[in-house]
Amino acid sequence: MSKQVWEWREAENDLERIVEQAQSGLPQIVMRDGAELVVILSHVAYRELIKPKQSIVEFFRASPLVGADLNLDRTG
Repeated sequence: MSKQVWEWREAENDLERIVEQAQSGLPQIVMRDGAELVVILSHVAYRELIKPKQSIVEFFRASPLVGADLNLDRTG
């Protein structure tokens, strides 16, 4: 398994390997003084992360049940 958490000084010396691992789909965490500082991830993972989320209205409009004759009456 590839390393995923790096201390700052270690990351400075091994940036190429860190980037390669991030590009292979494993986000890399860089820590300084015991605290998580940054996360390095692939551009594909970043684009997925910032992709606009579907609104609830869009969700229901995209439903395969749109236009179906459903009985939604809860009485009885």
